[in-house]
Amino acid sequence: MNSDTGRLIKGTIQLADPKIWMMSYIPFTLGLIISVLIGGARITGGDVLWILAAYAALGLIETGKNAINEYTDYISGVDTGVDEEHRTPFSGGKKTITSGLLNLRQVLWITVLSFMGAGAIGIVLVIFKEVWILPVGIAGILFSLLYSVPPVRLCYRGWGELLVGITFGPLVLSGAYVMMTGRIDVLPVLISVPLGLVIANILIINEYPDLEADKAGGKRNLVVRLGKRSASKVYGIIFIFIYMFYAAAALWDMNPVWLLPLVTVPMAYRAYTNSILHADEIRLLTKSNILTIQSFQLTGLLLLVATVLTYLFRAIL
Repeated sequence: MNSDTGRLIKGTIQLADPKIWMMSYIPFTLGLIISVLIGGARITGGDVLWILAAYAALGLIETGKNAINEYTDYISGVDTGVDEEHRTPFSGGKKTITSGLLNLRQVLWITVLSFMGAGAIGIVLVIFKEVWILPVGIAGILFSLLYSVPPVRLCYRGWGELLVGITFGPLVLSGAYVMMTGRIDVLPVLISVPLGLVIANILIINEYPDLEADKAGGKRNLVVRLGKRSASKVYGIIFIFIYMFYAAAALWDMNPVWLLPLVTVPMAYRAYTNSILHADEIRLLTKSNILTIQSFQLTGLLLLVATVLTYLFRAIL
């Protein structure tokens, strides 16, 4: 393997960043489990193949989304504008172009091939599995493009956080549920919204280190528009709405187990107060980044436990 090929492979993996696929894999997996344990869906041997194909499509959409965002942020000067003082593991994009691992043309090709691969898998799923996957798949690819591609570039106009919340919450979880049941139900939607809101909060807190570079590059996201102090207040309010949705799910289903994610309230409170205290101290602010990600991971686990308990309670009664 020559050095160019090795650099391309390393750059592609770094750009794809499989570790963050959990943002879509957790709600998708939860949607599958809810569809079986609560929605009455049955998984056959053939379904396993379709589920694996859907995971592959999600990974390709994630890769394509990362790639087109990397491309546009480099072109606008956003990624190159982050200095060492503000650079953290949560800032400056995937750093594949700025580090020289990939060039602009390679990133663009990765974008095209990733979305084409996801689209091809989606078409097969629509034909042989469930036709209602079509609008979900189209929305997933479209949202990924609208997020950063000119002239829309919603993340440059202050709408990126909302789009991310919709995509990684209701769209992905409900998409998995629809794929297995062929319908949309209220309970999965109520559960999916707070998951999306947690991911929106991850995006918001990750925008703090890039504030100056984003502002210089014309990327007027929520933190740029509001400033760090006001953005921290919105960050805290979103956490409140997250827990309100769990209460709504518990009331709708007349089932207190959907309140289990309230266990993460202390983590959310610490993340919020840290963002207020250290909004301008990037190294100390990373505690909020980590706590928000951990809150998302723990929430996914707690919702899984709540789903299993709900199934067991209904089986007993």
